[in-house]
Amino acid sequence: MSLKGWLLKQIRKRKEVFDPKKVKRVLVIRNARIGDAICAFPLLREIKKAYPHFEIDVFATIHCDFLFEKLPYVNKVFIKYKKRQFIKTWIEILKMKFRNYDLVIDAMPLRFDQSMTILFLNPKWIIGLGVEKRYGIEKKEISFYDKVYTPDVGKEHMVEELCGLLYLINIEHFDTTMEFPKDYEKSKRAEQFIHSVKSNIIIGLNVDASSLTRNLYEKQIVEIIKGLNDYKIILLSLPQRRLELESIISKYKLLNCQLSYQTDSIFDVAELMRVFTLVITPDTSIIHIASAINTPIVGIYRDNNEHISEWGPRSELQAIIRSSSTEENTLEGFSTEETIKKCLELLKVMTSK
Repeated sequence: MSLKGWLLKQIRKRKEVFDPKKVKRVLVIRNARIGDAICAFPLLREIKKAYPHFEIDVFATIHCDFLFEKLPYVNKVFIKYKKRQFIKTWIEILKMKFRNYDLVIDAMPLRFDQSMTILFLNPKWIIGLGVEKRYGIEKKEISFYDKVYTPDVGKEHMVEELCGLLYLINIEHFDTTMEFPKDYEKSKRAEQFIHSVKSNIIIGLNVDASSLTRNLYEKQIVEIIKGLNDYKIILLSLPQRRLELESIISKYKLLNCQLSYQTDSIFDVAELMRVFTLVITPDTSIIHIASAINTPIVGIYRDNNEHISEWGPRSELQAIIRSSSTEENTLEGFSTEETIKKCLELLKVMTSK
């Protein structure tokens, strides 16, 4: 056990039986990335549904704070900034301190600095998600947590794992359906764009992931588009790849394909995905957006990804493609033929309904 682990085990806190009637303000800690945030929406919604009098705040990051701000059941959003901006983070922590939280829900892996932040906030009750061992200990071994929910990692989706925290605050029945906030202005733009495409079936092909090594490259993009030649393909990409993709479309005369308009935010992407018939994408946050709006999806993952059951798609119609590579964080070697086959199978199911 490390020194940090030993210190965490020494801290004591007086415990009392959880009483929702004594709770006014709640802080949920989910300071991660976009996909992690989206998977936490059902947890927040179900807390508010069960306890309407709770004021729910969220401690997020600059990667996802704007998402939580869109949720009607979230009161305030505080930000954990990058390490070099630690002074800004401390200002946010001081703001949270003055909120006088009754309950803190730690929905992140064990981190020493985060534990110190929670203790500084000094809430009446602290519950946590115990998902991994760190510093030689687990959260359930730390006595200042009133309760810890330890999921059967790898057996449930992350949404179910997070919603397991609801049991710790006396919520036995809940809905784990995912959702994504609708942006009506961006929705109008997406609908106008799709109307101009003039096709009954439109497939969105996202070529970029959060890691460059998981992006789709030219040969893969061309093979997928040609293999789905009977359907209209709309390419989604980061702004910096638009010129490259325009060149690919022109070079290979991909007449069934065009670029989407430039998407300036994740909300632009989400509203486009609502009007697509199907989406193809490497493992990235778009998987979770598609799941949240129930768009049929074909997700492409690296072969050694052991967490597909936790982070995979949850759309009603879905398929998973695994790459043949076992290298960390790469999609090299996935079958474009299998990708095309799965797309056609999903489209057949949709058109037969």
